[in-house]
Amino acid sequence: MRERFFQKKNSGFTLVETLAAVAILVVLLGISAVAVLRLQKYLEITRLDNAARGIYMAAQNRAVLLSGGKQLKALVQGEDNAVSLAARTGEEAPLYYV
Repeated sequence: MRERFFQKKNSGFTLVETLAAVAILVVLLGISAVAVLRLQKYLEITRLDNAARGIYMAAQNRAVLLSGGKQLKALVQGEDNAVSLAARTGEEAPLYYV
């Protein structure tokens, strides 16, 4: 009986087995490519959301600092103090108002 196992030559994979393995790999790569594209889109949205949150927090902190010095009202109403605020603090002129 052992002789029969040793005499049988295994010539490798058949064409059908190779095509089945390639088809499985193509399906798996297609599914993973879609997942990667969705992940990239989600990460971009998250990055932009974090940037917007940072800008909002900076503007809110600036408003709190200005209201503590009673300068926020002058900025909102557009009084002359708003123009001289940057010169007094030694900063550049603000690019936006809250």
